[in-house]
Amino acid sequence: APHISRTLRGESLYRELCQHIAQTVAHVSLASARKLSERYGVSLSSARRVMERLCREGRIYQIQGKGSFVAESKPALQPVRTILYADTWMNAAHPFRVRRMQGMIDAARESGMRIQVEQCPGNMMDENTALAASLERDDVCALVVPWLSDGVAAYLQKRKQRLRVVVTTHDVAPSFGAAVGVDFYAMGVKAAAHLRDRGCAHVAMVSVHPSARRGFETFVSERGWDCRYAILPQPGSYSAPGECVAAILAQAPAGLFFDDDCVALAVLGLFAREHPGFIGERYILSHANAGGSPWPCPVTSLTFDGYEVGRAIVRTLESLLGDPVAGGLAVRLAPTLESPAPDKW
Repeated sequence: APHISRTLRGESLYRELCQHIAQTVAHVSLASARKLSERYGVSLSSARRVMERLCREGRIYQIQGKGSFVAESKPALQPVRTILYADTWMNAAHPFRVRRMQGMIDAARESGMRIQVEQCPGNMMDENTALAASLERDDVCALVVPWLSDGVAAYLQKRKQRLRVVVTTHDVAPSFGAAVGVDFYAMGVKAAAHLRDRGCAHVAMVSVHPSARRGFETFVSERGWDCRYAILPQPGSYSAPGECVAAILAQAPAGLFFDDDCVALAVLGLFAREHPGFIGERYILSHANAGGSPWPCPVTSLTFDGYEVGRAIVRTLESLLGDPVAGGLAVRLAPTLESPAPDKW
């Protein structure tokens, strides 16, 4: 489950109060910020910011010494704002990318903030004039990118300081935005725990993501798991996994763990063609994306759903857009363990 920060809980409080206000006659008193804080489990400062935001929007009014009340006039309809999704994923049809985009679109459609999602190719300011032109538009309020390139970071500092940014592949969140994506560290921990429970005393890990590697190694060292393991480099390319296959053959581990599904598919595909007996005797665990390609052999999957990541991105941006002081958020979604279908093998 994703880690829900206090800022995101504050956004839930804002939505609930908006619904309550819409169904309440004018001049009815509302609970104090302190009571709302206790009732909804948010900090007092978050509850106060929500009340201040409602007051700025004209939904409520406040009388000193008496409290907050439902306003008589409705707030003016805000113009539609745009979240710009700029990505350089090499495979535009990859299921994780497609599902993440759909999750963003659906969450934006359900939002009460009148926001929409628009796709823009590339995320390098110095190489993509389309991105620069799009960021100049007044309706663009947020940018979603895998990472902040130097060109985009420089542009934001000079021209668009108020633009909110979400990065999807880095662990460190920008001070003016958030990091939202899969929790590779949690995946590494979960993989190590699962392989230990399976009794795999010798494991080879083919690693692409440093965070997954740290999670795996932290579990081994902190839990005192008596395991012999080797960290193997990823193949030089997905189309040439022979070196990685040779390293696995040399290790002859009882268990295999891949922290990237594309690498796993390339390596396991070659094994299935050239060394089916060897791979059939190993317990295999791999990162997977919901809706991805079928495995060439039995694999237990640590599955992430891009759709849920997309929804989390928009929910996080809602909180950032509604709170001018929020920033530096990190929202990570943990994987689901899925066993191979017994009827397939």
